[in-house]
Amino acid sequence: MDSMRIQKIDWHPLLWLSLIACLLVAGCANAPSTPPPDPPARAATSVVVASEPSAAASATARPTDTPSATPTATATATASRTPRPSPTATATLTPTPTPTPSPTLPPSALLDGARRSLDNGDYEAAIAGYLALLDEGAPAEQERAARYGLAETYLLDQDYASAAAAWEEYLALYFQDGPEDGPEAKAYGRAAFMAARAYQALEEWEKAILLYEASLEADKTLADLIHENVGECYAALAAQAPLPRPSQEKAIAAYRQAASATADRSVQVSLRERIADLYLAMDDPAAAVAEYDAILAVAQIESYRAKIEFLAGRALAGAGQAEAAVERYRRPVDRYPNAEYAYLALIDLVNAGVKVDEFQRGLVDYYAGASYPDAYGAAIRAFDRYLAGPEAPRADEALYRKALAQRAVEQPAAAIATLETLIADYPQSKWLAQAWLEKGATLANTGDTEGAVKVYRDTAAFFPATDTAPQALWRAARLREGQRSFAAAASLYEELQKSFPGYDDAAEALWRAALAHYQAGANERAIADVRALLEGYPGSAFQTKSLYWLGKLLPGDEGQAVWNQLQKTYPREYYALRVAQVRAGLPLTAARLITGTVEPPAWDPAAAEAEILPWLRGWTSVPTDTRLISLPASLAQRADLRRGEALLGVNLRREALGAFDAARAAALQVIYAEEVAHVAYGSKWFNWLCGRDGTDPKEVFHTLVRRYFHGSLKPPFNEEKRADAGLPPDFYWPLAEDVG
Repeated sequence: MDSMRIQKIDWHPLLWLSLIACLLVAGCANAPSTPPPDPPARAATSVVVASEPSAAASATARPTDTPSATPTATATATASRTPRPSPTATATLTPTPTPTPSPTLPPSALLDGARRSLDNGDYEAAIAGYLALLDEGAPAEQERAARYGLAETYLLDQDYASAAAAWEEYLALYFQDGPEDGPEAKAYGRAAFMAARAYQALEEWEKAILLYEASLEADKTLADLIHENVGECYAALAAQAPLPRPSQEKAIAAYRQAASATADRSVQVSLRERIADLYLAMDDPAAAVAEYDAILAVAQIESYRAKIEFLAGRALAGAGQAEAAVERYRRPVDRYPNAEYAYLALIDLVNAGVKVDEFQRGLVDYYAGASYPDAYGAAIRAFDRYLAGPEAPRADEALYRKALAQRAVEQPAAAIATLETLIADYPQSKWLAQAWLEKGATLANTGDTEGAVKVYRDTAAFFPATDTAPQALWRAARLREGQRSFAAAASLYEELQKSFPGYDDAAEALWRAALAHYQAGANERAIADVRALLEGYPGSAFQTKSLYWLGKLLPGDEGQAVWNQLQKTYPREYYALRVAQVRAGLPLTAARLITGTVEPPAWDPAAAEAEILPWLRGWTSVPTDTRLISLPASLAQRADLRRGEALLGVNLRREALGAFDAARAAALQVIYAEEVAHVAYGSKWFNWLCGRDGTDPKEVFHTLVRRYFHGSLKPPFNEEKRADAGLPPDFYWPLAEDVG
């Protein structure tokens, strides 16, 4: 566009999608760089992995990245590129006028378009673009990049047969003699790795192993992951072989190499688990238990330790070592009663006729009830046996847990009676205040709101020095809100804040009090609460919301002055935009609220950089002399970043995030700068386009996200920074998963 102005056109959904992708995920992960130029020509030798043509090679297989047990299609050794049909000449007596041909995009534009489609997740368009480039011919470097991109897209699209064939052709064309030395080594290693992934998904284990090993020979950056995948392939071969032991031993060796190559303790213990599984399959329980003990030497998380102790017990029981197995089962039951594997260990103990302490048995059953509802009944019976015994030093806790179990199985009257027994018989119990609180909750569940509110108020009065008191007042206030008794709710919220000003939810209590007064028509009381919130809790999450409502509630110039303060102090916050909406009489996200003009400005890269970079530096607290375009040398040389880049290069983005996480503190500023730039600029133009067409940006955003992106957005969200980038909360919260 010569004028650099957007004309009135009908936007294709794909163009909308590219904007939405930018807004939704705050920029795409970096794609692998274009493969290096062609190596010097060499005499052709053999293809890296020989493949026999197969009739099934054209089938499309879509297993997950983890190989499934179901065989899928086998790839051919040649590319699956479909040539366009050649036009057939037809003899005619009278020449037919030929339409003026449309301009053909240059190869660089086709390549860029295909890459954009790939980055946006439109694999069909990316494949079409790469094939068009290859069909029409291109300079050698661009042809190589297109072949790479095509193979990469097939892999991401889970068309593993086509991916394997395309990677085979790529390797045969550009690496005829196998792994390269020097700069080409990484390119070979990356391509061989992705070819191996395709064959692994196709369950062609031997080919996958050969390619993984070739990738490792060329580039050892991903040694741990390669060894792990080789182990998976050998384990899969063992499951199919009539004599599995040789493959099992190779799998164990590969897993051990993977564990040695990584410093990630969670990965190490996961690999040891798989080694133990192989030892059990080889009928060597002693070796398996040794692996479990090695895991326990480093594992810290209680639920995971419970699992490993249980697995060790199972291994010993299978080996006929009953006493040793019982000892292992008792550990999670006694030490980690809230772990799921403690419940499974308890079942094995009970089934073996082993006597278990009734309190501990009840405790394990109680915690298991969340996942195994029948366990609540077992917990009640175990606690009853414990309470009926000659000694019950933990009777108060047994009563408390029993009551909660009774409520869980919908026995509210029994639960209240049990709680009242605890309250009457154990006035010094540490569970006393909690028993009062749960009594109120049980009454509320039965619909006895008045009884519940009274119990909650008594709880706050009886236990003023505990955390239970503000919880009780909060619950009572929420019950009154549910009754639409707004004046009573506001009074309870105010009591909570005055009595417990340091309570975590004290600021929200004041906000809810103000809102309840407003709903009750008591505007002066609402104003007083909002002022108290602003004065008592400066900088709280309710700051801008409170300023907006204070301006709304105050009359005339006084309210306008508060709104002026809001817009001046927080110009890019959501509620400042709300003020603009009210004052201008425009939809919230109309273009002029975001850009300040109905027409977008002409694109001026220099001016944009001059505007955006200072804002980014302020947003990320980056020193003014820091370049935001490139990483500092100290950061760029970090091993974890190099590994993360290598993982991104093979499209393992989740694993790449794990690698980047180790350098998160140092890299955060750079990552933020890149991602916020995408969001800020995408938001600006998205809102202008919607304003031009007279549509509501929020509704368009919701429609497009639900159409093109599967699943819900996952909080928590950085609402402040999203507002800075032009995304108010009502854009994304309606799309979030239910976290209540």
